[in-house]
Amino acid sequence: MIFHSSRESDFLTDLDASLRQMLFDAAIRRQVAAGQAIQREGDTARTLMIIRSGRVRLSRTSAEGKRMALAHLGDGDLFGLFALIIGRPKNYDADAEIDTSLLVVDRPTFNGLLDCEAAFRNHVFTFLGRRLESAFQALNDERNLPLTLKTARMLLYYADEEGEVRLTQEALAEQLGASRNGLGLALKSLAGDGLIERHYGSIRIIDREGLDRRLSDQGTQDVIF
Repeated sequence: MIFHSSRESDFLTDLDASLRQMLFDAAIRRQVAAGQAIQREGDTARTLMIIRSGRVRLSRTSAEGKRMALAHLGDGDLFGLFALIIGRPKNYDADAEIDTSLLVVDRPTFNGLLDCEAAFRNHVFTFLGRRLESAFQALNDERNLPLTLKTARMLLYYADEEGEVRLTQEALAEQLGASRNGLGLALKSLAGDGLIERHYGSIRIIDREGLDRRLSDQGTQDVIF
């Protein structure tokens, strides 16, 4: 499940520049070739991964044995923050979709910043509170939102500044837990309302404000991820 209203990557975006640089300077550089595993579900290493460049797929296997995509992350995104803080084993797989460069922050480095930098400590607490709020919102949306609006949220989540959604329809359907036909109908509805354009192999948002209004009318939060 994706928590759209407060991405883990906002942890870096909202962090004071000097603290962010301290975090980067203390990190270990790691290169991962396309198709290689970064971590596996159950791994116990307490590390935060920051993507310098590349693309990473997060996934897990459901209780029914079905493989589910959780997220497709790119430059500037991060993962592993909560496993690092809570101290639990990793609960998803991470694989490099293309050649990927990572910054790896271990537990002692993270704890050192918590102990010595009050601003960093306050930032962590504030961020965790926002994530808890967004988790409740995501659970509510999962129960109540129709597929068309779930699709709208997902498109806003992955769209770049130009509105291009650089994710295949197959990957979108997998992440939404929807059939290809169901997703196709949802996209057709959004296109018919003049909110998106569909072309072979690509989707582009042409009315971002309209999508936001559609979600707001249903009482959902705006996308920040």
